[in-house]
Amino acid sequence: MQDQGGYKTIGVRLDMEVHAQLTALARIEGGTLTAEIEAAIAEYLERKRTDPATAAKAEALLAEFDRNTQAQRDAIAGLFGGMTEGTTVPLPSSRRTPKSE
Repeated sequence: MQDQGGYKTIGVRLDMEVHAQLTALARIEGGTLTAEIEAAIAEYLERKRTDPATAAKAEALLAEFDRNTQAQRDAIAGLFGGMTEGTTVPLPSSRRTPKSE
């Protein structure tokens, strides 16, 4: 796998038999359990990248993101009086009220 800025450590719960089989494969291949898991994940991701059904689901999810983003933009524009692109949101005053003694 390519190193793209580090690693993320996760905990994965495996069935005891699956763990035993992966460990055996690692020993057979002269590698590590981690390497076997990484290889399996890489193969899975490659299958998903080329799966038309997964691509269709991804397109639908991107469209949903676009709709949600537009709804949030519309809400902010409504809140701040029809803002246009490039307009900044007015920041609240930073004046502090003095405490009563």
